[in-house]
Amino acid sequence: MVAAAIRTIFAQPDAAHVARKVTEVATTVEERFPAVADQLTDAARRLITAVCMELHDEW
Repeated sequence: MVAAAIRTIFAQPDAAHVARKVTEVATTVEERFPAVADQLTDAARRLITAVCMELHDEW
């Protein structure tokens, strides 16, 4: 479940959607997997950059 939720972050079309999805996924997993939620929150900026760079490569 956690891996599938994290993969949805990389399917977002732009930085704004990535940011929202990171927050959504972190909130969803927080109760059962607080360490994962903390790591997602800490890595949010890097995730946004990674997804946007991947999108840029596709352009």
